[in-house]
Amino acid sequence: MFMFIAFLLTIVIFNTTDLSVIFLQTPFMSFHYIFFGSTAVHFLTFFSFCLVTSGAIKAAQFFSHVWLPDAMEAPTPASALIHSSTLVVAGVFLIIRFSVVFEFTLFTNYYLILVGALTLAFGSLSANFQHDIKKLVAYSTISQIGYLVCGCGFLCYEEVLLYLIIHALNKAFLFVIVGYTVHFFSGNTDIRQMGGAYLYSFDLAVFFYGVGFNLAGLPYSAGFLGKEFLLFQILKDDFVSGLVRGCWLVSFINTPIYMFTVTFIVSFGAKKGNLSAYSSY
Repeated sequence: MFMFIAFLLTIVIFNTTDLSVIFLQTPFMSFHYIFFGSTAVHFLTFFSFCLVTSGAIKAAQFFSHVWLPDAMEAPTPASALIHSSTLVVAGVFLIIRFSVVFEFTLFTNYYLILVGALTLAFGSLSANFQHDIKKLVAYSTISQIGYLVCGCGFLCYEEVLLYLIIHALNKAFLFVIVGYTVHFFSGNTDIRQMGGAYLYSFDLAVFFYGVGFNLAGLPYSAGFLGKEFLLFQILKDDFVSGLVRGCWLVSFINTPIYMFTVTFIVSFGAKKGNLSAYSSY
């Protein structure tokens, strides 16, 4: 709906769908208002709000995140594409593509910052309480995309694009490993019924640990560098930056916890699966 409203505004106000023409007209729209009855609304703020909200729903941000864990019933190759390249990333790329518009709208940037900060804290906390391994990774994606949306609010699009690529590579690899793990345990996705996989497939444990190390953003990893570039943008002294730093701290603490919890339960935990899961190896 929000994307449709933004499309209608583009046709009515800009009289074109060519992005280069829209961006050329954008500075001249800084003092343009549209009226709903007797109420005047700043056009660029309303237009960018519609774009951002459609992108946030597409990127499974806070209050619109429920569809992503439920979509984990799909096969893992499809989930890997959804999380790394196509569906979730499309919302962030939409925001980056219209970055010229957001240079003229302060309200929308604050909206992006707060939504992204709440999402990354909520997603990392929720991931700690998941027993389904695919839903755990889904909440991990929700949390990591929150970093990107928050970074877009601080207008650091180059850093967001860099971390987007790092996260896409990590998450695609992680879903391949998760699919291999689920297949190993005869289609079971409950991590409470997994364990001892390293005895039969030690490379699975090594890959799981490597991807978890990178995704948690621990030192000397690509995730650490990508998050560090984003972190430099929020080192300000105003109230919003302080709130965002608090949310980021929650995520920094919880992300290593859930990633290494699932790694050690699956790989080094006690054997709890059916005998048939191990007897075929």
